[in-house]
Amino acid sequence: MSAFTLNSSHAQVVQMNSQLRSEFKDAEARHWTNKEFSVLLTHDESAQTRIDVARVCYDNETRAVDEAIDAIFEVYPYHVYHELFSEKCARDVTNVSTYAIHSMLINDLDWFNDKLLLWLKTILQSFDFPARSKPKETLMFGNSEITEIINSLPAGRQSIFETYYLLEENYKKHLSEEQFEIFRPFISTVKDLLAGE
Repeated sequence: MSAFTLNSSHAQVVQMNSQLRSEFKDAEARHWTNKEFSVLLTHDESAQTRIDVARVCYDNETRAVDEAIDAIFEVYPYHVYHELFSEKCARDVTNVSTYAIHSMLINDLDWFNDKLLLWLKTILQSFDFPARSKPKETLMFGNSEITEIINSLPAGRQSIFETYYLLEENYKKHLSEEQFEIFRPFISTVKDLLAGE
């Protein structure tokens, strides 16, 4: 259960999100402007808390993305197997982050899945991503449950899971506990969906 709810019936929420999706179509892959935040508030007066969290996410997005990618490149030899690996990875992870923030703003996880994640999953899983170049013992996580999940995945999907696990952890590190609790449902779904069956 998320830390917030919309004060609308299900039908009103669906209608509101449809209007918002149409209104913000040109803003899908970039940060929203103050004017767009104001439009959201006219549709949903309860959105101010999510807007505040979005602003903090925007301020920390580059750092959260860069830290995740740098850590992944230390243990996965992307540079050997993929041309322009750094630019493509930064683009993809940044897009996922931005769409996750937008999904939080309109409080619509289905939109995030349909608009980006299901499509991106097909693309990512079609690539032959490298296995770790460092031994399994050097997994960067002290969490045995996460280590078990990673080890259970095919080698080509392990780096996908780890990348988005790290992105989630970086946001957890850079947001307050209350802010992260609002953003968590949207960023947490990424690693499981993109690396899953």
